[in-house]
Amino acid sequence: MSDIKVTHMGRSGYVEYEGKRYPIEMFAGGHFSIGFPAGHRHSRLQEHLDALKEFASSRQPEWFVENRSKKYQ
Repeated sequence: MSDIKVTHMGRSGYVEYEGKRYPIEMFAGGHFSIGFPAGHRHSRLQEHLDALKEFASSRQPEWFVENRSKKYQ
């Protein structure tokens, strides 16, 4: 997933996909959580969620997506 850029800022930071930023937070053992927003921020949220999930599962140690959305699964 070379189209997702990761920017670390200490124990946090963000991932950027198609110009949209999603916050990340580090947990024990080098695992990171990617925050996914609730609401309707833009029309391609489902595509972004799918890409973020694929990206997270490809990382070692595995990352995960904290999905706050009830609409997008």
